[in-house]
Amino acid sequence: MLGVYVHFPFCHRLCPFCDFYVQTKFDQSLIDQYTQALIQEIHLYQEYGWKKENEITSIYFGGGTPSLISPFHLDTVLRRLQKYFPFSDFFEITLESNPEDVHVDRAQSWKRLGINRISLGVQSIDDKQLKKLGRSHKSKDVYESMRILRKAGFENISMDLLFALEDQSLQDWKTTLDRAISCSPEHISCYQLTIEENTHFDKLVEEGRMKLPIDDVVADMILRGREQLILSGYRPYEISNAARKGFESTHNLGYWKGHPYWGIGVSAHSFQLNNGRIRRFQNPKNLVSYVQSMTHSKPDYICEDLSPKTLWEDLLLTGLRLEEGIDIKYYEKKFGPAPKSFLDNIETLCQSHLVYKQGNLTLRTQHIPILNEVLHRIFTPSCEAA
Repeated sequence: MLGVYVHFPFCHRLCPFCDFYVQTKFDQSLIDQYTQALIQEIHLYQEYGWKKENEITSIYFGGGTPSLISPFHLDTVLRRLQKYFPFSDFFEITLESNPEDVHVDRAQSWKRLGINRISLGVQSIDDKQLKKLGRSHKSKDVYESMRILRKAGFENISMDLLFALEDQSLQDWKTTLDRAISCSPEHISCYQLTIEENTHFDKLVEEGRMKLPIDDVVADMILRGREQLILSGYRPYEISNAARKGFESTHNLGYWKGHPYWGIGVSAHSFQLNNGRIRRFQNPKNLVSYVQSMTHSKPDYICEDLSPKTLWEDLLLTGLRLEEGIDIKYYEKKFGPAPKSFLDNIETLCQSHLVYKQGNLTLRTQHIPILNEVLHRIFTPSCEAA
């Protein structure tokens, strides 16, 4: 199985919290050139170590703002992938969209292309917070986009939300969740706002002009929000993601379960298992460099062969985010033995923060807000239960 991520870096504006590679100055000619570069990268799949028997289980159009891209360009990419690779019978195709980009004709075109999942970048359903977040839409656009998508026949819609925002209380967050739930999306993602280096928010925090909720409030937002989702029929299958039964994200589960994935486009990341070689690689972070490398049919990417220690750090970092946890024995058969120091620390932490049951290692619910601390204790040479 293979998950494919396709990165379209174009945005009309840069959000103050965003650290993804995006391009805010562009025209149709640049989009055309970039799409042709994507096509060429797919054509050169063997140069990346992929094989025709790699069955595609999911495709994810992300960005940037892929909802700005014409259906023709999206279709061109889909057709090229289908030319070289088999698609699974139940493959998932997700398109990220901003609420304000959802129009009747676009939604109908996406549906005709075979896109069967929409991920809406809602972030908030509070107009004051949306303004602070630098978003172009308002709360009313969220409701209208849902109406249009449902009318177009979409039965799998996800909403992305941010919490732990400036001046946001626990009640504010619960109100936002209530509004999102009232829209009845099949999937809800709740991401804590993190301040990334060299973003506008980073500058504001550094200058003391932006204050975020304290840790105890954030922990309450995580745990109370989780309870709220469960009571409304959503299962939190991953720390930041909850879904109605059967609507978990196939694509993202591939990341979290250590399945291979191919990131196509500028700055995109990939993870590959090939003839016993386990590696990850990344395309150039510069749009011009990426397009030029594809134009000359010379893939230019940074490749890293993963050591057992690094691999197991990645597996535990993602696996412990899952509600079902990580099956240590299964991954040892697939990837080789886990470092003994990790296993020793895990054994110690099973007295306090972790649970090992029916073959799965999971994080105790009350410790979800401190997952990073738990991981640090696993990866540190020695640890003591707290």
